[in-house]
Amino acid sequence: MSLSDAEIYLEQGIKCAQKGDYNQAISYYNKAIETDSSNPYSYYNKALAYLRTGCKNEAATFFQYFIQQINKPGLKEISRIGFALKVITDVRGVDSNVLNQLKQFQIRYRTGFYNTPGGFDTTDIKEYIICIFQVAFLGTTEAKTALISVKNDRTYADISVAVDEAIELAAKNLEELL
Repeated sequence: MSLSDAEIYLEQGIKCAQKGDYNQAISYYNKAIETDSSNPYSYYNKALAYLRTGCKNEAATFFQYFIQQINKPGLKEISRIGFALKVITDVRGVDSNVLNQLKQFQIRYRTGFYNTPGGFDTTDIKEYIICIFQVAFLGTTEAKTALISVKNDRTYADISVAVDEAIELAAKNLEELL
């Protein structure tokens, strides 16, 4: 199986980053993105390179692009989303409305909205996971209570693994913050 041009550029960027040549790595990530803008890992690795060069604003921007490109978050993506959101939060802060967003997810969850055909799709899962992390990054007692409530609510098998992973990672972040 041969690699696409975008995958080759991504691999070259990773090799440069491993050697500490982050500027060259960013150049390769740019080529990978120009060739295939749908690969989330090009954005993720570019954000990491910016972060390692101390360019936190640029890193936050490309971590945001990474999150936007994720379609079906698996366990690997959930931890990367959590890391990306931590950097974004450090740079831009947390939306003060995030607790209300989490409550809206829970209301829809409890009323069975997500238990209907088409009621809970991969976009909802991703947004729910993002919301969980953002609540954890608030670093408040209210945030901790909200996360406990989410953990107690999650009962549907199709999202329980994803939500459990997000809550576990978010709880670790919250413990570090408090």
